Amino acid sequence: MLYRLNIKNFKSIVDLTLDMSFGQKRLVEKDVIYALEPTKKIADRVVPVECIYGPNASGKSNIVKAIKVFREIVVDGLVFSSYQPNKLRFIKEPTCFSIEFFVNSRKYSYILAFDENSIVYEELIDLTNNISIYKIENQKTYFDNIDCDGFDYVLLDKIYETAAIVRGKDGQDYQKNTFLEKFVWQFPNLDSRLSDVFYYISNNIKIISAKDSLRAFSSIRYLADSDKDEDICVSLDKISKFIQMFDVDVKRFEHKYKEYSQESLMNVEIPFDFIKNFDEDKVYVDDIIPYLEDDTGKDVPFNFHNELSVGTQEIFKLAGLILGAVEKGVLIIIDEMDRSIHPKVLEGLIKRFKYKNLNKNGAQLIATLHTTDILENKIYKTDEFAFVNKNKKNGSVLVRLSSIEKRNEVNFRDRYVSGMYRGQPIILD
Repeated sequence: MLYRLNIKNFKSIVDLTLDMSFGQKRLVEKDVIYALEPTKKIADRVVPVECIYGPNASGKSNIVKAIKVFREIVVDGLVFSSYQPNKLRFIKEPTCFSIEFFVNSRKYSYILAFDENSIVYEELIDLTNNISIYKIENQKTYFDNIDCDGFDYVLLDKIYETAAIVRGKDGQDYQKNTFLEKFVWQFPNLDSRLSDVFYYISNNIKIISAKDSLRAFSSIRYLADSDKDEDICVSLDKISKFIQMFDVDVKRFEHKYKEYSQESLMNVEIPFDFIKNFDEDKVYVDDIIPYLEDDTGKDVPFNFHNELSVGTQEIFKLAGLILGAVEKGVLIIIDEMDRSIHPKVLEGLIKRFKYKNLNKNGAQLIATLHTTDILENKIYKTDEFAFVNKNKKNGSVLVRLSSIEKRNEVNFRDRYVSGMYRGQPIILD
């Protein structure tokens, strides 16, 4: 579970902290989740939901992009486009990400700093025991607290030098890959702490940025966690039952394969994620067929992409992601989650994270929104809302509602709309 994230010098962000800690004194309502408890310590409680509001160009999306870049570097390594410093402040310093989270009841901090050429700082800290497990600063390594189990520490330096370091055209050495990723792939069972941290970052954080077009079949696969026909069918049944709660007319969905020749495929518009594989001159495509009921009670097939409303398609795509995230107990981050979604449907999607009988595995949601209806729902507390504003001096600034409001009884929506929390566009006459 995510506890806190700090971002420095990324796009519009100069220094911003996204805090998921829970600071309320009392927990009420047996069925509602106000705080997830990764350990037995009260101070370690975290919120299941964080809704982020702010005007266009305030930096909401940059928070999501930063987390996505962070994850990409950890898993796949540094590329030239990773470094996107703040241009308005002319900050010539590295970008730095610091993330605090819980895995197996243990609290960790992982710090990563980089510039356009190299990873300049990497450190993993066991916060539960207050130990720096390893640190790399400007290619100087400190591996003394890695559990080598008989391995020579010289071997760790060898792994770092051969797997993480790349010789540039200028003859200089640059760290392009994280030691965390290289260590875990070569010795997955050597130190479970490193494996736990790597798999949390790589597998337990799902990110959907605003520029990512949601893909229907990718959503199904995420819920199914498989490409097997039987798993796909089970997922479609789950999605069907789920979206019917929102008064969607679709009665059921069916999964079929279609076969096209390479030539005929040129005249058919098919989303890339529906193309299953190529076989010589043939192309095999997954097809999702929605069925609606006519006035005689007969099921009528429709074309998913051309005949379903945009809103229904978006609900379908989000449904697979939300249901999958809740089942797996992961952190899902969705930018502009309310695109083409009715406020009541949006509320139903977010509520999956708020009820104990639905969110049984400690899933968390971070969503950037413009729809304000969520703000007046009493099941959410002040710790679950934040507002982003931007100015030239400080860049994008995030303020949690809990630092403004001390009571949960007021109407947060009315106060936000009236401008009390800022995070609103200023319209000039």
